[in-house]
Amino acid sequence: MAALAACGVATWVGRAISGQAAEFTVAPLTEPALRALPLFVLLGVAAGFAGMAYNCTLLGTLRAADRLPRLPVEARNPRCRAGPSSTIPGHSV
Repeated sequence: MAALAACGVATWVGRAISGQAAEFTVAPLTEPALRALPLFVLLGVAAGFAGMAYNCTLLGTLRAADRLPRLPVEARNPRCRAGPSSTIPGHSV
């Protein structure tokens, strides 16, 4: 909620300072030629394969992590130890 309020106030202040005009102009885009369609199809197929490779890698990593022996929280992160030394950085028991 605070981020939404900050964004709204920033927009209001920015518009009060610079006015309602656009900050920069963009030239109108032209429609690509029909002969470029195979390139867009190739780009879409390449992006699809890249996404599939990423997904397979992610799922494989999760499966590999499931095969690892289960470690208690204390062994995975030494800062999670209970006791007075857990609040002193760099201090070990």
